Amino acid sequence: SILPPNRTLIEVKSDTPISECLSILNEKKILSLPVYEIVSKSDGSSEKEYLGIVNLFELLVPLAFKPYFESDLSDSDYFDGQNFDTQRFQNPVSDWVGTSAEGKTLWTAHALDSVYSLIEKMAKGVHRYLIEGRADGKPTCHILTQSDLVHFISKNRNHLSPILSLKLSEISLPNTKSLKTIYSDTRVVDGIREMYRENLPSLGVIDYETGVLIGNLSLTDLRGLHPEKDLKKLLLPIKEFLHEIRKGAGRKELICCTLEHTVEQAIDIMLTERVHRLWITDQNQKPLTVCTMSN
Repeated sequence: SILPPNRTLIEVKSDTPISECLSILNEKKILSLPVYEIVSKSDGSSEKEYLGIVNLFELLVPLAFKPYFESDLSDSDYFDGQNFDTQRFQNPVSDWVGTSAEGKTLWTAHALDSVYSLIEKMAKGVHRYLIEGRADGKPTCHILTQSDLVHFISKNRNHLSPILSLKLSEISLPNTKSLKTIYSDTRVVDGIREMYRENLPSLGVIDYETGVLIGNLSLTDLRGLHPEKDLKKLLLPIKEFLHEIRKGAGRKELICCTLEHTVEQAIDIMLTERVHRLWITDQNQKPLTVCTMSN
């Protein structure tokens, strides 16, 4: 089966406070949560109905940062907590289902659907599916991610050698001009603002003086930030912030490859390093393009 064995679906009811959802995401080291409500049926029974899947970005950013992005508050006013409304984090998570571009659609599939039908959509940027089925006469639901599909491709590499042997230079990747990057001395909050405005999952981090790629700011880096306690960390330069959080988590600051790597090698690096994208650089460590799991 393409679904990982023994994986428990981590989900929340629609009335769960957002603060609790953020704690679950951090504790379970995940980036998204399916949201459901209990609905009554005509025969008097009840069942789960899924409203959507919320991710860390659409929970944390609109609540913690949007008031600052859209106001004239000074840094000292906002990040000292003088104008920070913690009550917003007690609102139900249902208030934020469907507030992002991807979250507007609940992507579902049946357990008997073909793998290819899922790959088609995920190659266009869908990051996760709810997979519905039945077991022992009862409805079941699992979440399937891009990572799961890439694992599946890796396990079946013997059937895909003509594709996997292609060099990254031979497949469709963004051109250098379309890359989204930000300078390393930019404050974290300004990087988050850029990601929010442009609906970006990540930004390449460039050294201002040399133009060398030195890091990647992504959704994962926000996991574990406490909206009330950690706000001031977001005034740090991105370079300093990434070094601090990744050193504590034992994670590498940047995973790169070259256009000479094959698709198979890129997949192996992604799975080994547990990353969703590889930055591709030239011999001087300057960014050329990026290869994501969608690619």
